[in-house]
Amino acid sequence: MFDNKVTIEYASVSMPMNEDFYEQVIIEHLRDEHGYEYLHGPDVPRTTPDYCDVFLPAVLPSSLKRINPSLPADDSLPYKSNGGALKETDYGIIPESWECMPMGGFLTVRTDKVGDREDIPVYSTTNNGVFPRSEKFNKALSSSNSKNKIIEQGDIVFGMSREIFNFGVMKEAIGSVSPAYHVYYVNEQIINAEFLEIFMRYCPDYFRSLIRPGTREGQVLDKAELANRPVMIPPLALQTAFVLIRTQLADSVMNLTKVEN
Repeated sequence: MFDNKVTIEYASVSMPMNEDFYEQVIIEHLRDEHGYEYLHGPDVPRTTPDYCDVFLPAVLPSSLKRINPSLPADDSLPYKSNGGALKETDYGIIPESWECMPMGGFLTVRTDKVGDREDIPVYSTTNNGVFPRSEKFNKALSSSNSKNKIIEQGDIVFGMSREIFNFGVMKEAIGSVSPAYHVYYVNEQIINAEFLEIFMRYCPDYFRSLIRPGTREGQVLDKAELANRPVMIPPLALQTAFVLIRTQLADSVMNLTKVEN
């Protein structure tokens, strides 16, 4: 898949960047950092002796029932009727230990203004998150930022595009955005802000209806609909672990930076 003439420096060692190298980096990370067990392919039982068979008979049935709780079990009843630890909520079927809550239960509107402070950098949102405005645009929105809204680390910010869902979580300590933006404090005693952002990006169709098409500037986000939209909330420890694993995997890939042709 990759040209073996391409080399990459990783951990100060020059080596070919090919499919095997990429796979070994991910396997090493999952095994050494997160305690996963690594098995050689031919040692894993399959439905046939053919090693190109991707079905694992010891894993597939239980995984299908866990992911699709409405599938019938051996007695033709849904899996959740046979002792599966699941429950019905306004969001849908979720594990019993998880919670379901409208977003208004953990989001609080922020309206603080910059005022006469001159040390607050200006940010903008895109469909990929919150960025310093200078990285994306050359033109200032106005001659004064005094009316801009202050955003702080962990806040979720919604931008103004009517065609795509512009939003993101603030990663830096402090900044400001256009007064037309919508800024919310995220109660991280309930939900991890980064987990919330990832969840919203993984389920775009569920959240896209929060944008009201055809409305005037400053009214794009349906704030009432946002407050009432139910979401699933796993235990905080699980949220944090998910964000950590995803971040470390992303960092491992990003560290493969020096590619020579």
